[in-house]
Amino acid sequence: MTFYNYLIIFSTSIGFLMALSMLIRRRPLYRNIIFSMLLFFITYVNLFAHLEYINSPWNLPVFSFLRFPVSILLGPVMYLYILSLTEEKTKLVKTDFIHFPPAVIFPLAGYIYLYHNLSALSNLKSQNHVISWDTGLAFLNLIGLTAIAYLIFYISLSIRNIFKSIKKGIPLPSSILLLLIILFLSLLLAVTAIEIIITRSELLFYLNRILNSIIIIVLFLVNQWKPYFLMHNTYNIKKERKSKSYLSKINLSQLDKQLKTVMEKEKFYCDEDLTLKRLSDALDITPHQLSEFLNEHHKKNFKHFVNSYRIEEAKEQLQEQPDRNALTIALAVGFNSYTTFHTTFKKEVGQSPNDFRRSILKKTRPKGSATVCSRHNNIRISADSKETGVHHLNKAARKLR
Repeated sequence: MTFYNYLIIFSTSIGFLMALSMLIRRRPLYRNIIFSMLLFFITYVNLFAHLEYINSPWNLPVFSFLRFPVSILLGPVMYLYILSLTEEKTKLVKTDFIHFPPAVIFPLAGYIYLYHNLSALSNLKSQNHVISWDTGLAFLNLIGLTAIAYLIFYISLSIRNIFKSIKKGIPLPSSILLLLIILFLSLLLAVTAIEIIITRSELLFYLNRILNSIIIIVLFLVNQWKPYFLMHNTYNIKKERKSKSYLSKINLSQLDKQLKTVMEKEKFYCDEDLTLKRLSDALDITPHQLSEFLNEHHKKNFKHFVNSYRIEEAKEQLQEQPDRNALTIALAVGFNSYTTFHTTFKKEVGQSPNDFRRSILKKTRPKGSATVCSRHNNIRISADSKETGVHHLNKAARKLR
């Protein structure tokens, strides 16, 4: 195997794994889902363009069938990801679906053409899956060029959106410079793809695939270096340095907003191994800056701040899941032992977890009912029952003996 083949295999492996890792996170954000789709599409196109070019037996018909619509979807998905950063877009709306019809229309037109021109299809196969202008497949070439133009349009739209946001002074993620570089490289790749279709240059094809692989590898390395750099809306919260305070170079309103995102939406507090260092990395600040921010603006140290979220989550689960064991709730919300959970809960709420649950159940219990408890049985006596209460009490007393 050549270095080129190893590069394709390596970039494909880490690209698919990284895309999958963003989807299997606890409650992935809209932004993470869109970025995962984008990374998957880039990796998919890179791999199967290579397999098709070398006429590999691994290039099954279904993969070739899907590569064309996936290629067209690259542009809209890239644009939606940029919008999630510059305009804080958090979900798809009806107007977003206007970007997707070409991903169906262009491939469908090509497949219909091939279906009615079987000779053109055999020409395509004989040309080692490379379309030439002299094989009677000029129509497919035209569709391919249109699809690339569609991609260039969305890349340009994304770049324009970023510079427009910068001009307006909108706070942008610290990853925006890297994304701009990748967008310009993607624009270069799209232009070279046009040249490849027209000139059938083998050198340009290999350079295109290598550059695509390098982009995937760079994204992987950045994600390993700063795990939350691309996965969270990490704002550029730094200001000019002043003396004494660690927060003098921090945009406090953006930091507070970012902190709420990782705690309330990503639920970082549910991780029992969460540390000050790990949370500060997610916010792209130092542990000293986070500690000072929590003490000055939330009036809590790190431990109390995290535990306050855990207790609120525990209260909800105790109320909504009355049959669930308190220990499993304690572990689920991030405490590593029931003793710590019990002590912290009683300090914050003024009641033990079980007392809190009983008080909630008492408020929600229908009037006219009472409960007699023993070590073995809980016997509920209803005032609305047709049988007398005395009969029930005598029965309960016999069981207690």
